[in-house]
Amino acid sequence: MGISRHDKQALADLFIHMGVPLVQSIQTVNSWSGEEENSSETAKNLSKLLTVSVDLATKITKKMEIRDSYTLENVRGKVIRIVTPLIADHYVTGGNVPTESDIESMVDLFDVLISFAKSVSPTDEKGSKPVKIASMIEACEPILSAIQENNLGQNPKTLFDTIIAGIVTRSKDIATKLGIDNPIEDGLFKSIVVIFVSEYKKAKKSEDIDTIWKKYDEKLAIIQGLTAYVGEKADIKIDKPKKENAPVTETKKVETKTEDKKDADDKKSDDDEEDDGDFNPMAFFGSGG
Repeated sequence: MGISRHDKQALADLFIHMGVPLVQSIQTVNSWSGEEENSSETAKNLSKLLTVSVDLATKITKKMEIRDSYTLENVRGKVIRIVTPLIADHYVTGGNVPTESDIESMVDLFDVLISFAKSVSPTDEKGSKPVKIASMIEACEPILSAIQENNLGQNPKTLFDTIIAGIVTRSKDIATKLGIDNPIEDGLFKSIVVIFVSEYKKAKKSEDIDTIWKKYDEKLAIIQGLTAYVGEKADIKIDKPKKENAPVTETKKVETKTEDKKDADDKKSDDDEEDDGDFNPMAFFGSGG
């Protein structure tokens, strides 16, 4: 009996998402040593790295308490893509295969991440909650990798909590200003994680997290401003939430502007708070998974 198409794809995924990144990490370390590459030694190290990657993936998957095999199968691929960069980064940074103690430390960090992912992953008919949790974990994995390389002299779990809280706050703030309903589902959260990690990786070992936030906020402000500008030029309306219990004077002011718009065809109203259908100008950030 031949290998099923499903199993062939599973093997391809293992090759792409585990084998290739781990071999690249080995090649990087070997190039730094200046020694001639030994294929036998490379195979041995790859075997060890694959083993600890599977071990870490198994531990994380178990913590997600997935009951049915179909969901487990879907989540497993995401978990593999999540843990392999951590193992590869550890090998490049330290030049050695992670020990059992190293793996347990990684699992501790994932405890925090899994709790966060569960709290923000919606439970609706649009998709399996475990799969959504895995997607959120995958989105945050770059933060774990960055902390693993440089924890700024802080407790990794505490630092991770601080970073996640800061990014959540900022994603909600930007979502409100751009009229985006859900920064998690619409891909905004994931995109600003990328910006944060890029800024964080420039930090020195002794740098203060507040300094990183300052530089990060400057970049977010630029992107937000440009997005609003381009949106305005493209005549994309921003559906901002209406204020509750708004003062009467403020309401009258808005009504006056609406009348002005009716009376003057050549004058554009400043009121962009009208509904413009279901089109979401930032939806393309949520592509991929």
